[in-house]
Amino acid sequence: MIAEREQLFSADELQQEELFPRFIVVRKQINNQSIDASEWQGFIKDIKYTIKTTSAKSESEIIHNLNASLGKLEKLEAYFLEKDSNNQNANQKYEELDKKVEGLSTQVLSLQDDMKFIKNSLAKLLQNKSH
Repeated sequence: MIAEREQLFSADELQQEELFPRFIVVRKQINNQSIDASEWQGFIKDIKYTIKTTSAKSESEIIHNLNASLGKLEKLEAYFLEKDSNNQNANQKYEELDKKVEGLSTQVLSLQDDMKFIKNSLAKLLQNKSH
């Protein structure tokens, strides 16, 4: 068949690679029996059917995997949104505690000043009493 087809080509067409397949499917005769054309057609139909069913299975597997991946992504998104919310709450609590610590540090400074005043007053009283 290939040789018959090539006889119809011109010299220029024989040089064009896109007119020739990259591979061909060959069927071997069993026990040197001749294979009539209907068996060849059935064989090619089998190949076409196999390709269709394989591509349909692959497509359904891809869709299934895609849906599973989308489900996982949605779960991850919900998880990260929850963690982000928790993080914001933690930041608010941190800011509140920071303000409380600042208030405590001003109180400690005030107490230190009061203690210095009391210490100086006691020192003066002790000096006055000893004189």
